[in-house]
Amino acid sequence: MYNTADSFGLLLYLDAGGQLVARSGEYPSAPIDLSDRYYYRSLRDDPSRKFSIGRLRNAATTGRMVFHLAMPVHGSNGSFSGVVTIQIEELELANLLQQMLNGLNSRIIVRGPGGVTIFLFPAPKRAPSLDDPSGLPLQCLASSSQPSRGSMRIPAGIGTFQKRVYAGFDGDAFFGFSTWAIVPESLLWTVFINQNRNLILFAGLGVVIIASLVLGLYRQGGRLESALKAANLDDMTLISNRRAFEAESGRLWRDSLREGRPISVLFMDIDYFKDFNDRHGHTAGDRVLKAVARVILRSIERPLDLCYRWGGEEFVVILPQTESEGALVVADRIRERVRCMKLKFKGVLLPRITLSTGIATTRRKGADTMEDLIIEADSAMRRAKAEGRDRTVLSG
Repeated sequence: MYNTADSFGLLLYLDAGGQLVARSGEYPSAPIDLSDRYYYRSLRDDPSRKFSIGRLRNAATTGRMVFHLAMPVHGSNGSFSGVVTIQIEELELANLLQQMLNGLNSRIIVRGPGGVTIFLFPAPKRAPSLDDPSGLPLQCLASSSQPSRGSMRIPAGIGTFQKRVYAGFDGDAFFGFSTWAIVPESLLWTVFINQNRNLILFAGLGVVIIASLVLGLYRQGGRLESALKAANLDDMTLISNRRAFEAESGRLWRDSLREGRPISVLFMDIDYFKDFNDRHGHTAGDRVLKAVARVILRSIERPLDLCYRWGGEEFVVILPQTESEGALVVADRIRERVRCMKLKFKGVLLPRITLSTGIATTRRKGADTMEDLIIEADSAMRRAKAEGRDRTVLSG
């Protein structure tokens, strides 16, 4: 979606480990470890969060003062797969505000959830530290009794204020922003007489800009997530494809080893499918593939169980925490339901469909990888073919 750096901010994509995978305007992207960033850690550690806002800091990618708006990316199984974030430059927003303020000697501060400083105006020469970078008293910002909207007077000598100032503030309950517009007392009458309407705009400007960016990022993140899901889905049968298996099998195998529990694989092939296509046509064959996929999907009853279209007329089912006896029950259930299907094509009842199935289960001695287990299950399926088809054979 972005192949240049001319958009309103640098778009970054981090993988599940916090490593920079891609950035707009640069290909290939230099490898950078961003796993310590707040916007990444907050989304990784709290799956319920829909977005995150990072504090104002000097960027590792550009060295400029920026803040980040980020959203999580999830895999087809709902697992955390990384973060997509847009990096907004402080100076770019500050220049925009400078034009709107028309030289008025004001300060604007936007703070996010948890009190982190997101934006300062005028733009500072360096990123602020974590200890009260805005010059506002922390007790005022952190007070739970503070109303969501209003104004206050800050006496001289508080924070970095050498003279008494007045501050208008506005809080946004949805995004958790707190926006402050600060005017020296000496300019109070000027503000009220000449810029009274704009004062409200100053207070809400940070919320409007950032909210717009968050909503835009939300749509972009949704499109990216949809694209990832589509890439892992078989167009014909609408179940997971072999690419999804390759992405998920490593995690399933590691979980099995860590928990010391078995994992079983069913390798299934539709019998005489080539002859079926030659006789009835590929359109009827596609109808059979879709029906078989639906039967398999409805026959695996646990959320942990997964099914994939392996290729052609072959399907694979992974059954975590399942011994060979349990796998045999599932395989026979699928085989029986497929045999009982009654499919019509152009008003004509199609011949009965059968499956040959091979089963392989992890043992203390045997398969060393998920690929080995697939090979064993495939070999058992071929034995089922050789022994007459429409049957299930256990590996070993």
